[in-house]
Amino acid sequence: MAALARARERRKGALELHRVACLPYTPLTLGNARTYVTPNMYLSRLRACVLVVVVGATGCGPSGSSGPKVGTLTGTIDNTRGTSIGAGVTVTATDASTMMTYVATTPADGTYTISEVPVGSGTITLSALPTGCGTPPALGYTIVHNGGTKIENITVACMP
Repeated sequence: MAALARARERRKGALELHRVACLPYTPLTLGNARTYVTPNMYLSRLRACVLVVVVGATGCGPSGSSGPKVGTLTGTIDNTRGTSIGAGVTVTATDASTMMTYVATTPADGTYTISEVPVGSGTITLSALPTGCGTPPALGYTIVHNGGTKIENITVACMP
């Protein structure tokens, strides 16, 4: 009788260790009998859980991906008179590899910032310029590394 009680206590302890260590406990069913977690089963599951946690935390999972590689384009748009182009100019960045577009509109000071632009090269175009200002040709850009910022200041020819 005492041996049976000790065996139950060991099973109960192994069950608690498993609950604390990893996944919710699920008894294994073999035929009509239920099998409980033994210390060896616990260690095997614990090793698997630790591996999952470590691999997940380092971003070295099966996909090998740590997310998209993106950067920021920023700058100021001035006119040939030496003043800000003003509010409402649309700045469009087009990624060369995907042809996706990323858009910003200038505030009164003529600045722009476009976030989440993929690393690589592309072009910047302007539209909705004030009356009397010519549309400049597309300007090329290259964002070299993830999280990088590329500053592209643009001067637009405007009639006096």
